[in-house]
Amino acid sequence: MPNVIKEGQLAYDLSERAKELHAVDGFNPREYLRESELKNGNSMTRLDIAVQKLWFHLEVENGRIETAPHEIARDHAIFSARVYFDDSDKIKATGYASCYITEDPDFGRSFVELAETYAIGRALTNAGFGSQFCDIAGINEPEPSERGNESTNASTSDNGETPTVAPEKADSGNTKKKDSQAQTIEAEQPKKYVPDSSLSLEELVASMPVEYATQIPVTVGFLAGKTLGQISIEKPQSLMYYIKQDNIPKILKAGTQVLLNAANARQAKAG
Repeated sequence: MPNVIKEGQLAYDLSERAKELHAVDGFNPREYLRESELKNGNSMTRLDIAVQKLWFHLEVENGRIETAPHEIARDHAIFSARVYFDDSDKIKATGYASCYITEDPDFGRSFVELAETYAIGRALTNAGFGSQFCDIAGINEPEPSERGNESTNASTSDNGETPTVAPEKADSGNTKKKDSQAQTIEAEQPKKYVPDSSLSLEELVASMPVEYATQIPVTVGFLAGKTLGQISIEKPQSLMYYIKQDNIPKILKAGTQVLLNAANARQAKAG
């Protein structure tokens, strides 16, 4: 008679092959599992994303994780993450996550950062750094309402995508439209834009898509580490700094001008 699998039993504990997946000498991810209680009274076992990232870097010497915003609005953000196992451009796995602003005193207004972090977690799970701990008969993927601040969908893919970003104020009553956007992102695969540094500033501004401009990382000033898309939402007045300063990288200055032009065009259309 076959064994009856019960709720709470993890694939890692039932299968030796699952234990061997991405095994690292001296590191046992099973020891870092946590049980989270959901709002509906159920619970789920999970591995913190910080531990997933540590596990990945311990196992994959030349691996890297890349993230990109797909939509950043005043009350929500959608991010994707891609996992690479080597220096090539072959994607091992992808993950997507959306996060909405809440009144939570700790993380409620960090929805951009949370969406990016959740996307990384989903991508790493798809790559095999966490999927071993699925509850064979229980709950592994809570509904967004159960998790409180996260709505995610994920898939593995060999194709990259160019994000689309909407910095304007979102319509809080248009939830169905937001859900539809999140579900169709994976199907969109436009040609990837690559800036030509030999072009003049004016030529770069004319050729650069708004979607690409939002992804450009800021490398100077006190907002270094953020993307132009994030700054356009959190501190839009700071964009003028990158226009006025002479020592700003040309790509960064061009991206800033693209976003300012797009904002002016929206205002003109609305007015």
